[in-house]
Amino acid sequence: MPRHGGAFVLRRRNGSFVMMKSGYSQPCAQYGLRALTLCGCLASASPAWATPTLTTEWMFRGQVGEATHPQGADILYLHNALYVAAPSGGPDGNFGSIRRLGYKGATAVGPYKETLVWPGHAAPSLNTPIDMTYVLNGQNAIFFTSGYGGPNNLGAIEQTNLLPHGFVTHYSIHQFGTMGDDAYPYGAMALGPSIIGSGAGAANQFSWIGIVGNGPTAHYCGEIYSLYSGPTFDLTKASNWSTSVLHRFTSADANPADGCGPTGVVTSKSGVVFGTTAIGGANRNGTVFMMTPPATVGGTWAFQVIYSFDGSFDGANPTSGMIVGKDGNLYGTTPIGGTYGNGTVFELKKPTAKHPNWTEITLHNFSGDALGDADGIMPQTGVVQDAAGVLYGVTDLGGAPIQLPSQPSSGEGTIFSLTPPATAGAKWTESVLWRFAGTDGALPQTRPLLFNGVGGTVLMGVTSFGSLNNAGTAYRFTP
Repeated sequence: MPRHGGAFVLRRRNGSFVMMKSGYSQPCAQYGLRALTLCGCLASASPAWATPTLTTEWMFRGQVGEATHPQGADILYLHNALYVAAPSGGPDGNFGSIRRLGYKGATAVGPYKETLVWPGHAAPSLNTPIDMTYVLNGQNAIFFTSGYGGPNNLGAIEQTNLLPHGFVTHYSIHQFGTMGDDAYPYGAMALGPSIIGSGAGAANQFSWIGIVGNGPTAHYCGEIYSLYSGPTFDLTKASNWSTSVLHRFTSADANPADGCGPTGVVTSKSGVVFGTTAIGGANRNGTVFMMTPPATVGGTWAFQVIYSFDGSFDGANPTSGMIVGKDGNLYGTTPIGGTYGNGTVFELKKPTAKHPNWTEITLHNFSGDALGDADGIMPQTGVVQDAAGVLYGVTDLGGAPIQLPSQPSSGEGTIFSLTPPATAGAKWTESVLWRFAGTDGALPQTRPLLFNGVGGTVLMGVTSFGSLNNAGTAYRFTP
């Protein structure tokens, strides 16, 4: 299924993988999960003797008017419910929707139930396919981008407030292409610093940093934008928000050194923005960049490419953003490249007095089944990290033995972990924790949520295919 928007993803075509444009997403939330009290991340790893368990919480049925193939979107957990943005299906044809998957009441008791939160609409002036969501903590508001829609059908930023008894209020915050900005937003908006503003006024109360895929002319290939509120924040007023362009990427035809096609952003505690581009850079295989906020409100951000992928052993063409780890280093994935060409997990170590530049380290090369271990293939969604520093992620494909020497490993995708070494500089240990079989889901194309609690580590996620009518699932996994 296509992802909407302008991001770069890999798809199998005629037996090989090709890079294509489409939407994507990211970040992690920390809310309660069933009977566990998980807010605040109480550090506790699963016992060594625990058996990995995957529970299918919901099976998308693929029926007319319902959500299908959740992908390229963040999932959120709030008040014992999972919120999923599906860019396909929906009550108004094939224009997507946001769904609540959870319990009928406030307590975590009984089977899951699916309810409609917001429908995509065919009319461009309303809202069209949904790319991603984000919850404003403490406010019960979901922010999401639509890859299309708006007066110019170039995309929009939307806000849906969750009210008691299942009611919602909805505001269209920004329509792209109306103020000379770029078009087709995608990816995860990240919380931004309060320094963003439009001149000499006071700093904003809330801000987001996001990405779009195309510029106003052929000479641009994406931008980093900010969406920010005024000093007085009122969740009930859509007019409270403003936007500005923080950086425009130059033409892909000229192989820009700053990269092209941004695929994800994340902000550090100090307000520095880190992100990836799918192509461009010194070797044309994508970049990692950082943007340092200005010292005064409305000032110019400092943009810097801190790494260019060479396309060989370090991977190539990242299709998702990264995380800032507990140690301040950056962690992410590439869907191709590496020793076996099946993708990598990488780390970028922050500068030190001895090493003044960011240093890339490939933590794992996905083998498929080249080593006889039925490893995964094509990690497209990045990783999450638990309190002990262990990384978790999913691969789109892989997890099954090679059937014929002339064919790559088959399989419906995997859940994997990477455990840091006890000794600095030693190798990380990769483990395939789960291999999807189709009946329990297939092609997990959304980064899972991770919860650390007294009951151990729990992952919640969705698969884009598999199960009933091959329409996807929502799952809960305990390593």
